[in-house]
Amino acid sequence: MQDYSIACYDPTHSYGVPFVVFMLLFFTFGLPLAVSGLLFAKRKSLYNPKVHAMMGFLYARFQHGAEFWEIHEVIRKCLLMGFLIFLPPTSRSAIAILICVVCCCTLNYFQPHRNKLVLFVSQLSFLMSTFKYICAIFLRINAETLLEANDITTLGWIMATMDVVFILVSLIVLVLIVVLLRASAGKAQQSDTVTSRISSGGRSQSRLRGWKSIRTKKVDAIQKRHKQHRNSFVEGVLQNQITASSRLEQRLSQRKASKSNTPVKNKVNNLAAVVPVVVPVVPVVHRANSIVHTAKLHQRIHHIKRLQQKRMGTKEGKQEVVNNAEVVNNAEVVNNAEVVVPIVVDQQVKDTGYEKERKHFAKRILQISSNKQAILIQCFQRLAPMDRSNVLSLKSLAIVLRKLKVSKRSCVKMAKDIAAKKGGSEGVITLAQFVEWAKEEGM
Repeated sequence: MQDYSIACYDPTHSYGVPFVVFMLLFFTFGLPLAVSGLLFAKRKSLYNPKVHAMMGFLYARFQHGAEFWEIHEVIRKCLLMGFLIFLPPTSRSAIAILICVVCCCTLNYFQPHRNKLVLFVSQLSFLMSTFKYICAIFLRINAETLLEANDITTLGWIMATMDVVFILVSLIVLVLIVVLLRASAGKAQQSDTVTSRISSGGRSQSRLRGWKSIRTKKVDAIQKRHKQHRNSFVEGVLQNQITASSRLEQRLSQRKASKSNTPVKNKVNNLAAVVPVVVPVVPVVHRANSIVHTAKLHQRIHHIKRLQQKRMGTKEGKQEVVNNAEVVNNAEVVNNAEVVVPIVVDQQVKDTGYEKERKHFAKRILQISSNKQAILIQCFQRLAPMDRSNVLSLKSLAIVLRKLKVSKRSCVKMAKDIAAKKGGSEGVITLAQFVEWAKEEGM
């Protein structure tokens, strides 16, 4: 309560000084400073859900970039209602006009309010405050008797008219806000009704179809570009895998060619036919050691033939054929009689192994298609071409074969055989064609 009978700095006045100082420090200055520091500390995460839930009430009604406007208003009111008291009476009105003009400029520059009607009321309020302080300056001129009584009455009417206009405009804006809120609530209710009709399969779905297609046009374009980039990336990866596989095959062939230049002439090489190995037959001589040598030589030759018939499909059999061929090649020539021993070369070994691997793989595909059909469907859905389901290109088929534990050297060849046998003119193979090939090969 205000008591004008109490003089300043007397004992009765001193009783209320601690309370006033406390309020000045912790409420008038402390609270705005604390809020300002909090906004500055969280300035980069003001719209984070956690921060917004904690202190969003301070800036939720303002535009982005004007979250500090509440502090601006507190400072403006403190300057106009408290700071002016400590200034000389003759300069208070001039300083107040300066403060109001600066605040009008900041209001029109930042335009902090989201609602245009609220922004209009704020602009009118700032403008009326400025005009009132201008009228106060003219009224102070009456002290020097420069104004007449009619002038003072006119200024009074001007100030009262400004107050009435501000009150009327505020009431009109309040009514408009209520009307707009009711209209927005009606639109929200109508949209909920339309959404419920769409979810229940009503007729409104066809009416909104065109509007939805326009709304999602950018999303469709982004998804299409993403799909194109992904397909190009997958094709690049497949091309790199095929290139690396071809380089590996070239290095292996060069290494085998370099090994074929060793003194073992009849070693298994990369020819595509049966190589006749001329083995000398040693006739019976009078010495016992020559008879024993000839018998051992014939036993080794028959052993090579048996290996060709029984064990050519394994690594150990091939290695033993090479070792025996070296022994026969280094045999001692006693007479001109010769025996031709056919040795199957590495290409034939490869073909035989490939045929066995292909039949084994076809039987395995039949087992998977009968027990675990989802595995094959998943393989056909994750590789190019992406725009068609259960369809693979030649490159993608080679990758699928490799994932199904086909050897690296047979993946590309087997994929070409499957595409040539079952693929169409487009160079792709479907899941049904793949299973049909496995049935034919596994029989």
